[in-house]
Amino acid sequence: MEIMSLSENNANNIPTHKTNTPEAPAPPSKSRIGMLVLLGMIFLGAEWYILEKMFEDSNTGKPKHVAVDPKKEGVLKTPQPIEQMPLAQTVLYNNAEYDVFVVPMHKNKVKLYWNDDQGFPLRNFQALKDFLENSNQQLVFAMNAGMYAPPPQNAPVGLYVEAGTMLMPLVRRDTGYGNFYMQPNGVFALNDTAAVVCEKNAYESLPMRVTYATQSGPMLVINGQLHPAFKPASTSLYIRNGVGITADKKIVFAISNVPVNFYDFAMLFKEKFDCTNALYLDGAISKMYLPQGNRLQVDGELGPMIAIPQPLKK
Repeated sequence: MEIMSLSENNANNIPTHKTNTPEAPAPPSKSRIGMLVLLGMIFLGAEWYILEKMFEDSNTGKPKHVAVDPKKEGVLKTPQPIEQMPLAQTVLYNNAEYDVFVVPMHKNKVKLYWNDDQGFPLRNFQALKDFLENSNQQLVFAMNAGMYAPPPQNAPVGLYVEAGTMLMPLVRRDTGYGNFYMQPNGVFALNDTAAVVCEKNAYESLPMRVTYATQSGPMLVINGQLHPAFKPASTSLYIRNGVGITADKKIVFAISNVPVNFYDFAMLFKEKFDCTNALYLDGAISKMYLPQGNRLQVDGELGPMIAIPQPLKK
């Protein structure tokens, strides 16, 4: 028997007889290597397809949105919606200050008020507040709604529609004393879903059911154009209030906090608020009640009033 030391590795210690050790396998051919590569690619493709399906939306086939921590840097955040224009705002325009209340058309809850349940004129915003509170409503906004006859009736001068009933007819004549007859004059008309300012001659052909309407004058903006009689250098300065409809269908109520002329007041509606039509409501007696804007005028001697009521909070 031959004995070989495992620690020795020189040639003299290598056994010379044959052993039963199996032969090493022959190296694979090129065709076999190509087949293995192809099978590997197929396997990886199937694995990727399965992973992708795990993250797909079952309805759309689009990758699902994976929840991530928005505080981590480099993470794209979902854009926030653009905030709507504030309803109440104080605007400085051409060196004059105005209080403005903008009502989106889809949130239109504007109404007109003249008399109480007994047929007596309400006369001011305090009486209107009390009247609404008796029916569990609160006053959110109010502004005088046009020119009116002297007390005790305080009756609207022109067309007046309240809760679907015409209480005063449309005044069609073109001549008379005062701003009301400065042609063209116009009408502010509305219902629960729409509102318009139009020239008086266009009122009766309006394609809408009118729930509330008031006539006044003059028009401030007519189909996107300034009233042609207004002059920038006019020295007729008064506190003024009016109403306009913007190109994107919002109702704009505005009152000046300092005396202004017609030109500057009309330009506020046309340039600042992009009103296609706007109507002058009144001058020296003009008032606005707007708690949201910290304006709390409740006194005065008024005729018809524009108002927004809402249920009292319990």
